[in-house]
Amino acid sequence: RAERATRMKDFLLSVFREASPQQRMRGEPLSIEELLDAAEARIDTELAADPLLQADLWDDLAETRASAGDLERASALIEKAIGTKRAQLDADDLSIVESLTNQGAIWNLEGQPARALAAFDEAVAILERRGESGSEAAAIAVNNRVQALLMLGRNDEAAVAVETAHALVLRWRPGSPDAAMQRVNAGIVAQRRGLYPEARDHFERAVVELEAVVGPDHALVRVPLGWLGLLYEDHLGDPARAVSYFERCVAISRLRYPKGAATIVKFETDLARARAKSATQTGTASAR
Repeated sequence: RAERATRMKDFLLSVFREASPQQRMRGEPLSIEELLDAAEARIDTELAADPLLQADLWDDLAETRASAGDLERASALIEKAIGTKRAQLDADDLSIVESLTNQGAIWNLEGQPARALAAFDEAVAILERRGESGSEAAAIAVNNRVQALLMLGRNDEAAVAVETAHALVLRWRPGSPDAAMQRVNAGIVAQRRGLYPEARDHFERAVVELEAVVGPDHALVRVPLGWLGLLYEDHLGDPARAVSYFERCVAISRLRYPKGAATIVKFETDLARARAKSATQTGTASAR
Protein backbone atom coordinates (compact mmCIF):
# COMPACT_ATOMS: atom_id res chain seq x y z
CA ARG A 1 0.00 0.00 0.00
CA ALA A 2 2.78 2.45 0.90
CA GLU A 3 4.64 1.59 -2.30
CA ARG A 4 1.46 2.16 -4.30
CA ALA A 5 0.97 5.56 -2.65
CA THR A 6 4.51 6.56 -3.64
CA ARG A 7 3.90 5.45 -7.21
CA MET A 8 0.64 7.42 -7.27
CA LYS A 9 2.47 10.57 -6.21
CA ASP A 10 5.22 10.05 -8.79
CA PHE A 11 2.70 9.41 -11.56
CA LEU A 12 0.64 12.51 -10.78
CA LEU A 13 3.75 14.67 -10.66
CA SER A 14 4.75 13.34 -14.07
CA VAL A 15 1.33 14.32 -15.44
CA PHE A 16 1.87 17.91 -14.38
CA ARG A 17 5.40 17.95 -15.78
CA GLU A 18 4.64 16.36 -19.12
CA ALA A 19 1.10 17.47 -20.01
CA SER A 20 0.92 19.41 -23.27
CA PRO A 21 4.61 20.29 -23.78
CA GLN A 22 3.67 22.51 -26.74
CA GLN A 23 1.59 24.76 -24.51
CA ARG A 24 4.29 24.85 -21.85
CA MET A 25 6.89 25.85 -24.45
CA ARG A 26 4.65 28.75 -25.50
CA GLY A 27 4.17 29.72 -21.86
CA GLU A 28 0.43 29.04 -22.01
CA PRO A 29 -1.22 27.84 -18.79
CA LEU A 30 -3.08 24.54 -18.78
CA SER A 31 -6.65 24.53 -17.54
CA ILE A 32 -7.70 22.13 -14.79
CA GLU A 33 -9.87 20.32 -17.33
CA GLU A 34 -6.89 19.79 -19.64
CA LEU A 35 -4.78 18.43 -16.79
CA LEU A 36 -7.54 16.05 -15.73
CA ASP A 37 -8.02 14.85 -19.31
CA ALA A 38 -4.27 14.25 -19.63
CA ALA A 39 -4.18 12.36 -16.34
CA GLU A 40 -7.15 10.18 -17.26
CA ALA A 41 -5.73 9.29 -20.67
CA ARG A 42 -2.40 8.26 -19.17
CA ILE A 43 -4.00 6.26 -16.36
CA ASP A 44 -6.04 4.31 -18.90
CA THR A 45 -3.14 3.59 -21.25
CA GLU A 46 0.02 3.45 -19.16
CA LEU A 47 -1.09 1.64 -16.01
CA ALA A 48 -2.97 -1.35 -17.37
CA ALA A 49 -0.28 -3.65 -15.94
CA ASP A 50 -0.94 -2.35 -12.41
CA PRO A 51 -4.73 -2.47 -11.97
CA LEU A 52 -4.70 -1.52 -8.28
CA LEU A 53 -2.65 1.60 -8.88
CA GLN A 54 -4.94 2.33 -11.80
CA ALA A 55 -8.00 1.92 -9.56
CA ASP A 56 -6.59 4.17 -6.83
CA LEU A 57 -5.92 6.90 -9.38
CA TRP A 58 -9.38 6.52 -10.92
CA ASP A 59 -10.77 6.93 -7.41
CA ASP A 60 -8.79 10.13 -6.80
CA LEU A 61 -9.66 11.47 -10.23
CA ALA A 62 -13.36 10.74 -9.65
CA GLU A 63 -13.27 12.85 -6.50
CA THR A 64 -11.57 15.68 -8.37
CA ARG A 65 -14.03 15.49 -11.26
CA ALA A 66 -16.94 15.60 -8.80
CA SER A 67 -15.48 18.64 -7.06
CA ALA A 68 -15.31 20.35 -10.45
CA GLY A 69 -18.97 19.55 -11.09
CA ASP A 70 -18.42 16.84 -13.73
CA LEU A 71 -20.55 14.22 -11.99
CA GLU A 72 -21.13 12.03 -15.04
CA ARG A 73 -17.42 11.40 -15.60
CA ALA A 74 -16.81 11.14 -11.86
CA SER A 75 -19.45 8.42 -11.59
CA ALA A 76 -17.96 6.46 -14.50
CA LEU A 77 -14.49 6.63 -12.95
CA ILE A 78 -15.57 5.47 -9.52
CA GLU A 79 -17.51 2.57 -11.06
CA LYS A 80 -14.32 1.43 -12.80
CA ALA A 81 -12.32 1.82 -9.60
CA ILE A 82 -14.73 -0.23 -7.50
CA GLY A 83 -15.06 -2.94 -10.14
CA THR A 84 -11.30 -3.34 -10.32
CA LYS A 85 -10.85 -3.37 -6.55
CA ARG A 86 -13.59 -5.97 -6.05
CA ALA A 87 -11.86 -8.18 -8.61
CA GLN A 88 -8.37 -7.75 -7.13
CA LEU A 89 -8.85 -7.43 -3.36
CA ASP A 90 -10.47 -9.18 -0.42
CA ALA A 91 -14.14 -8.21 -0.08
CA ASP A 92 -13.46 -6.38 3.19
CA ASP A 93 -10.35 -4.49 2.11
CA LEU A 94 -10.17 -0.93 3.41
CA SER A 95 -9.54 0.39 -0.09
CA ILE A 96 -13.02 -0.78 -1.10
CA VAL A 97 -14.47 1.17 1.84
CA GLU A 98 -12.75 4.32 0.59
CA SER A 99 -14.14 3.85 -2.91
CA LEU A 100 -17.66 3.06 -1.68
CA THR A 101 -17.64 6.23 0.40
CA ASN A 102 -16.48 8.22 -2.60
CA GLN A 103 -19.15 6.62 -4.76
CA GLY A 104 -21.85 7.43 -2.20
CA ALA A 105 -20.72 11.05 -2.03
CA ILE A 106 -20.94 11.33 -5.82
CA TRP A 107 -24.43 9.80 -5.83
CA ASN A 108 -25.47 12.30 -3.15
CA LEU A 109 -24.32 15.09 -5.45
CA GLU A 110 -26.21 13.49 -8.35
CA GLY A 111 -29.41 13.50 -6.29
CA GLN A 112 -29.53 9.72 -5.89
CA PRO A 113 -29.62 9.35 -2.08
CA ALA A 114 -31.03 5.81 -2.07
CA ARG A 115 -28.07 4.52 -4.06
CA ALA A 116 -25.73 6.65 -1.96
CA LEU A 117 -27.14 5.21 1.27
CA ALA A 118 -26.61 1.66 0.00
CA ALA A 119 -22.94 2.46 -0.70
CA PHE A 120 -22.44 4.04 2.73
CA ASP A 121 -24.19 1.14 4.47
CA GLU A 122 -21.91 -1.35 2.74
CA ALA A 123 -18.86 0.71 3.71
CA VAL A 124 -19.98 0.89 7.36
CA ALA A 125 -20.73 -2.86 7.41
CA ILE A 126 -17.21 -3.65 6.16
CA LEU A 127 -15.70 -1.41 8.83
CA GLU A 128 -17.77 -3.13 11.52
CA ARG A 129 -16.55 -6.54 10.35
CA ARG A 130 -12.99 -5.21 10.48
CA GLY A 131 -13.52 -3.89 14.01
CA GLU A 132 -12.96 -0.33 12.79
CA SER A 133 -16.33 1.31 13.44
CA GLY A 134 -14.58 4.09 15.36
CA SER A 135 -11.93 4.77 12.70
CA GLU A 136 -11.28 7.81 10.55
CA ALA A 137 -12.70 5.94 7.56
CA ALA A 138 -15.90 5.43 9.58
CA ALA A 139 -16.03 9.14 10.38
CA ILE A 140 -16.00 9.98 6.66
CA ALA A 141 -18.57 7.32 5.71
CA VAL A 142 -20.98 8.10 8.56
CA ASN A 143 -20.71 11.84 7.91
CA ASN A 144 -21.72 11.39 4.28
CA ARG A 145 -24.40 8.85 5.25
CA VAL A 146 -26.21 11.55 7.24
CA GLN A 147 -26.62 13.60 4.07
CA ALA A 148 -28.23 10.67 2.25
CA LEU A 149 -30.68 10.12 5.13
CA LEU A 150 -31.63 13.80 5.12
CA MET A 151 -32.15 13.79 1.36
CA LEU A 152 -34.45 10.78 1.77
CA GLY A 153 -36.44 12.56 4.49
CA ARG A 154 -35.52 9.96 7.10
CA ASN A 155 -35.17 12.68 9.70
CA ASP A 156 -35.34 10.61 12.90
CA GLU A 157 -32.59 8.30 11.67
CA ALA A 158 -30.59 11.31 10.55
CA ALA A 159 -30.89 12.92 13.98
CA VAL A 160 -29.33 9.85 15.61
CA ALA A 161 -26.68 9.52 12.90
CA VAL A 162 -25.71 13.20 13.30
CA GLU A 163 -24.66 12.55 16.90
CA THR A 164 -22.51 9.57 15.91
CA ALA A 165 -20.97 11.43 12.98
CA HIS A 166 -20.28 14.50 15.09
CA ALA A 167 -18.37 12.49 17.70
CA LEU A 168 -16.32 10.66 15.07
CA VAL A 169 -15.50 13.77 13.06
CA LEU A 170 -14.44 15.71 16.16
CA ARG A 171 -12.22 12.79 17.12
CA TRP A 172 -10.47 12.42 13.79
CA ARG A 173 -10.92 15.72 11.93
CA PRO A 174 -11.36 18.61 14.37
CA GLY A 175 -11.24 21.99 12.68
CA SER A 176 -11.78 20.42 9.26
CA PRO A 177 -14.40 21.12 6.58
CA ASP A 178 -16.09 17.87 7.65
CA ALA A 179 -16.49 19.22 11.19
CA ALA A 180 -18.06 22.41 9.86
CA MET A 181 -20.38 20.45 7.58
CA GLN A 182 -21.64 18.55 10.62
CA ARG A 183 -23.15 21.84 11.73
CA VAL A 184 -25.01 22.00 8.42
CA ASN A 185 -26.44 18.53 9.03
CA ALA A 186 -27.47 19.48 12.57
CA GLY A 187 -29.09 22.63 11.19
CA ILE A 188 -31.13 20.66 8.67
CA VAL A 189 -32.35 18.32 11.41
CA ALA A 190 -33.32 21.30 13.60
CA GLN A 191 -35.10 23.01 10.70
CA ARG A 192 -37.16 19.94 9.92
CA ARG A 193 -38.18 19.77 13.58
CA GLY A 194 -39.38 23.37 13.45
CA LEU A 195 -36.50 24.66 15.59
CA TYR A 196 -35.74 27.57 13.29
CA PRO A 197 -33.55 29.75 15.55
CA GLU A 198 -31.45 26.69 16.40
CA ALA A 199 -31.16 25.82 12.71
CA ARG A 200 -30.08 29.39 11.91
CA ASP A 201 -27.37 29.25 14.58
CA HIS A 202 -26.00 25.97 13.18
CA PHE A 203 -25.92 27.31 9.61
CA GLU A 204 -24.33 30.61 10.62
CA ARG A 205 -21.61 28.84 12.60
CA ALA A 206 -20.99 26.51 9.67
CA VAL A 207 -20.42 29.52 7.38
CA VAL A 208 -17.95 31.08 9.81
CA GLU A 209 -16.05 27.82 10.32
CA LEU A 210 -15.90 26.97 6.62
CA GLU A 211 -14.71 30.46 5.70
CA ALA A 212 -11.93 30.10 8.26
CA VAL A 213 -10.85 26.67 7.00
CA VAL A 214 -11.31 26.80 3.21
CA GLY A 215 -11.87 30.50 2.45
CA PRO A 216 -14.99 32.58 1.74
CA ASP A 217 -15.25 31.63 -1.95
CA HIS A 218 -14.86 27.86 -1.62
CA ALA A 219 -17.67 25.80 -3.12
CA LEU A 220 -18.53 24.26 0.26
CA VAL A 221 -19.46 27.66 1.71
CA ARG A 222 -22.46 27.86 -0.62
CA VAL A 223 -24.08 24.92 1.20
CA PRO A 224 -24.86 26.57 4.57
CA LEU A 225 -25.47 29.87 2.75
CA GLY A 226 -28.11 28.17 0.63
CA TRP A 227 -29.78 26.68 3.69
CA LEU A 228 -29.80 30.09 5.37
CA GLY A 229 -31.47 31.54 2.29
CA LEU A 230 -34.21 28.91 2.37
CA LEU A 231 -34.64 29.32 6.12
CA TYR A 232 -35.16 33.09 5.89
CA GLU A 233 -37.36 32.80 2.82
CA ASP A 234 -39.64 29.98 3.95
CA HIS A 235 -39.65 30.05 7.75
CA LEU A 236 -38.36 33.35 9.15
CA GLY A 237 -40.40 35.62 6.90
CA ASP A 238 -37.50 37.66 5.58
CA PRO A 239 -37.03 37.12 1.82
CA ALA A 240 -34.85 40.24 1.58
CA ARG A 241 -32.35 38.58 3.91
CA ALA A 242 -32.65 35.41 1.84
CA VAL A 243 -31.67 37.41 -1.25
CA SER A 244 -28.33 38.32 0.31
CA TYR A 245 -27.50 34.67 0.95
CA PHE A 246 -28.60 33.49 -2.49
CA GLU A 247 -26.54 36.26 -4.11
CA ARG A 248 -23.42 34.86 -2.45
CA CYS A 249 -24.39 31.33 -3.53
CA VAL A 250 -24.69 32.47 -7.14
CA ALA A 251 -21.37 34.33 -7.00
CA ILE A 252 -19.51 31.35 -5.53
CA SER A 253 -21.10 28.91 -7.97
CA ARG A 254 -20.22 31.06 -10.98
CA LEU A 255 -16.66 31.28 -9.73
CA ARG A 256 -16.28 27.55 -9.11
CA TYR A 257 -18.38 25.83 -11.80
CA PRO A 258 -18.68 26.04 -15.59
CA LYS A 259 -21.41 28.14 -17.16
CA GLY A 260 -24.76 26.36 -17.12
CA ALA A 261 -23.85 23.97 -14.28
CA ALA A 262 -26.82 22.68 -12.32
CA THR A 263 -25.74 24.35 -9.08
CA ILE A 264 -25.60 27.76 -10.82
CA VAL A 265 -29.06 27.29 -12.31
CA LYS A 266 -30.46 26.22 -8.94
CA PHE A 267 -29.16 29.23 -7.03
CA GLU A 268 -30.12 31.65 -9.81
CA THR A 269 -33.65 30.25 -9.57
CA ASP A 270 -33.62 30.57 -5.77
CA LEU A 271 -32.38 34.15 -6.07
CA ALA A 272 -35.04 35.18 -8.59
CA ARG A 273 -37.79 33.66 -6.45
CA ALA A 274 -36.56 35.35 -3.25
CA ARG A 275 -36.27 38.70 -5.03
CA ALA A 276 -39.85 38.40 -6.27
CA LYS A 277 -41.09 37.60 -2.76
CA SER A 278 -39.10 40.47 -1.31
CA ALA A 279 -40.53 42.90 -3.87
CA THR A 280 -44.05 41.71 -3.12
CA GLN A 281 -43.47 42.04 0.61
CA THR A 282 -42.05 45.56 0.18
CA GLY A 283 -44.95 46.58 -2.04
CA THR A 284 -47.50 45.27 0.43
CA ALA A 285 -45.82 47.13 3.28
CA SER A 286 -45.77 50.37 1.22
CA ALA A 287 -49.46 50.03 0.40
CA ARG A 288 -50.24 50.05 4.08
